[in-house]
Amino acid sequence: MKRLLRITAVALALIAAATLLGGPTNAAPARSTLVVAQGGDVDSLDNEKSLGPSKGAIILCSDWQPIGYKPLQLKNGLWTVDTKTFAPRIFERWEHRAVGGRHEYTLYVKRGLQHQSGNPITAHDVAFSFLRRQAFGRDALERTIGFFAANRDLQVVDDYTVRISASRFSPMFFNMFTQRNIYDSRRVRELAGPQDPWGEEYLKRNCVGGGPYKMTRWTPGVEMSFERWPEWWGNSTWEKTTIGNISLRIVPELATRILLLQRGQVDVALDIPSKEISRLRTSRGVKVLSYPSQNLLYIGINPNIKPFDNVKLRRALAHAFPYAQAIQDVYGGDAQRLNGALPTGVPLARKVAAYSTDLDRAKRMLAEAGYPNGIEISVMFDSRLAAHEDLAVMYKASLEKIGVRLNIQKMPSAQFNAELRTRRLPFFFYEALWWISDPLYMISLSFHTRAQTNVSGYGGPRTDEMIDRANVTDDDRARLRLLNQIQDVIIDDVAWIFLAQPNFNIAVRDNIDRYVHQNTELNHLWLLQKK
Repeated sequence: MKRLLRITAVALALIAAATLLGGPTNAAPARSTLVVAQGGDVDSLDNEKSLGPSKGAIILCSDWQPIGYKPLQLKNGLWTVDTKTFAPRIFERWEHRAVGGRHEYTLYVKRGLQHQSGNPITAHDVAFSFLRRQAFGRDALERTIGFFAANRDLQVVDDYTVRISASRFSPMFFNMFTQRNIYDSRRVRELAGPQDPWGEEYLKRNCVGGGPYKMTRWTPGVEMSFERWPEWWGNSTWEKTTIGNISLRIVPELATRILLLQRGQVDVALDIPSKEISRLRTSRGVKVLSYPSQNLLYIGINPNIKPFDNVKLRRALAHAFPYAQAIQDVYGGDAQRLNGALPTGVPLARKVAAYSTDLDRAKRMLAEAGYPNGIEISVMFDSRLAAHEDLAVMYKASLEKIGVRLNIQKMPSAQFNAELRTRRLPFFFYEALWWISDPLYMISLSFHTRAQTNVSGYGGPRTDEMIDRANVTDDDRARLRLLNQIQDVIIDDVAWIFLAQPNFNIAVRDNIDRYVHQNTELNHLWLLQKK
């Protein structure tokens, strides 16, 4: 019977593969086309509003890194980026100086660059992009590490020079520009109209910028298509594009994504869990690239939604998670334990796990929380992440042993991310990767109530005040002590259930070269070469 079910599943996957690609199951993509299968759809093309798979599409067609990092080849032959050395991109140079008790940061836009519309890239676009972030409350990073507000402290000196005045020096200031979208401000204003000055509605569905590829078609739930933009300024640098067309195919079924890759019908398969990655390592024609990661896997808990406002309940739930089993069975050992609010490799990261699996203790805490006869709760996760479903099933079995009935809710990517942004999810699996390896940066954006990236809604006046104080402390030792105290509070409150740091893995066909692992772990597909 099991054999029959397996054969049926494979047959269904074959049919699905043929349907998705619109042709026979043995058709391989042309050499000039890169086909990528991903588990979820794009929810928005607005960089300030998007989460999940949206980023992969946005960075193809927009100027999202005014400052970059050059590729660095490791001893094992794999490629990554050198995060210790900046590389000029839209900003050809930058400088800092102390002036009258404040700090001036000057950014120089390279002349002669243009957006896909033909409009030149100027300092006015940079200013517009900063002000737009601030309008949507996305300027937490600027306010916390840079200590400036765009509407007050930003000056357009001339068409190619922007100057920012900040209250203190920040060693992370220029790191911000390795992750900032520069919009075509003239294009947005022309097409969005006066009723929508920031292009909020327009940019949901339209990509505006000067990235390496133009979006030619978007069929929601099916595919996004891009064609190489030969006028891209990066083609005169080390970033040269060689692939003519890129297709992002939405393939929700994991088995189908794997089969498409194995049969050579797609060049890259995303959202593949570790246990399947292990099997793909032995698949003919497939290669798996693996990198250690600072990716944070956790269960987010919104303390503003009952019954999760009960800290004793949160502690009981933390002691009921099967941590070691999850790392072994779900990730095949291809992960490490997340011990606290900061990942291993970041200063102040804890060396001992905050919570361990202890079902007897969890049951006692559940009773102390007021639930001696148990409780029924629900956990949500993004449907494109199959590993999260495996974790949920495993957690459900563990919780049953202490009397907690867990409902598992799989949500489409777009819906999950939309509810995540508005902090409507009470209990959910999530992964977060912070792009600057600094404890103040990570804690500020994870747990300050003003940070939009604080998706669980944790925090209040006490932790906000401590984080704010850390941000204005010039004494490095005092700042580290304060950050340690903040992390103690976060762990004691069970702001999250800290699970693991899964390795970054990507599965590609063996004729794909020059994959460059980014510190953001976004896929810079334009760097790929196809033999």
